[in-house]
Amino acid sequence: MEQSWFFYSLFATICFGVGGALMKMPAARNQNRFVMAVWSVGLPFLLSLIVFWNHITASTPRLVWIAVIWALFFSVVRILYIQAFHYADTNVVTPITNTINIILTVASGLVIFSDRLSMLEFIGILLAFATLALFAFGKRDMQYSRGLFMLMLIISICSVAYKIFQKIGVDSGDLYTFQILQFGFATVFLFLLFAFFHRTEITKWHSHLSGPGITSGCIMGVLSFAGGIAYNIALSRGAFTLVNAIHSMYLLVTIFCGYLLFQERFTRRKALLLFLTLCSIVLIRIG
Repeated sequence: MEQSWFFYSLFATICFGVGGALMKMPAARNQNRFVMAVWSVGLPFLLSLIVFWNHITASTPRLVWIAVIWALFFSVVRILYIQAFHYADTNVVTPITNTINIILTVASGLVIFSDRLSMLEFIGILLAFATLALFAFGKRDMQYSRGLFMLMLIISICSVAYKIFQKIGVDSGDLYTFQILQFGFATVFLFLLFAFFHRTEITKWHSHLSGPGITSGCIMGVLSFAGGIAYNIALSRGAFTLVNAIHSMYLLVTIFCGYLLFQERFTRRKALLLFLTLCSIVLIRIG
């Protein structure tokens, strides 16, 4: 199988990892989570529209509907992730969601997309799962409510759902057009959520959308634009299972950024996670 997908997937993983840590900003800095969410998709929509404008004519009804479904699941994940970080640190939420994610993703790749794995690739994915599971569920002192766990379960299921439709989308038409449609509909859905939760203060919408949350939202937006197109290219060239196995390792970047931004502890346990993650990526790469 062509290996050029690997570097695109790795680049997307870094972008999404940094973005994942930034999703804690509303909780850590008392910012409006809906404002951040809107800008995190609105800016990449504008950037995609500007950069890929000449691809817009490649749009088809099928691509539009796939993008609508993708945007619905993605919007749910984006707002629930931000909400989850109000209740727990990135080093609690991200490992658990990624552990559930990798199980569902591998199952989807094998069943829906008929992916075939070499022995080294399979071992690499197995190591990735074991690493995430060890980190997510191996801490004796880790406590979280049933409500938070249900929130993380919904995030995981919706995450795999939008990944499936993203793969279908990039295989169904022009991937640059698809990115414009993806972020366009996600902007609509998240703005509607913003409007609903601020329906009693319409006259303040402009001040909300230009207030706290806009900076972190725009930084996330740039990362989403760059990571989004890299991820689409990776999906168009590589197996769904392998691309998303690499993608699940964005946990490493998120935890490291959480340490830098929010002074979350970086322990020997996390250093072990780093080492096992790198081993997993190497196995998948050489497989």
